Amino acid sequence: MEVDWQSIDVIVVNPPSIPCPPGFEVGRLPDEHVFYAGKDGRRELSRIIERLPDVLGPESELLLTGADYVLDSWIEQFCFEKRLIATQVLRKRLFSGLNGIDWEIRGHIKKELGWGKFEETSSGLFFEAVAYTVRKLDQ
Repeated sequence: MEVDWQSIDVIVVNPPSIPCPPGFEVGRLPDEHVFYAGKDGRRELSRIIERLPDVLGPESELLLTGADYVLDSWIEQFCFEKRLIATQVLRKRLFSGLNGIDWEIRGHIKKELGWGKFEETSSGLFFEAVAYTVRKLDQ
């Protein structure tokens, strides 16, 4: 089936966005490997945004969700370079316990993305989920 992208008003994505350190045993945590997205967590996000100028119609928007530690320092500039504009529309604090993937790879995240976005406690981590709309810059 061929998709007429110009007729779509809103595209919603929550792509894999968890940074994965080189050599990390992907199968160590059950079913978590589906969220891994390269060493900075942006592999799939980059692929999606690269295609947007060709698929977004004049009135279309993409709604993109993810973790602030992956998106915040990057999304707006990356989109601008593609003649897109990203606007934050949601920010919500979330908890990742001691068994969460963020806890398992926190050393990698600290090295690759910085740690300022996290609150580390004896119970686990707190971070923020964010959502952005993305549209063509000339709209």
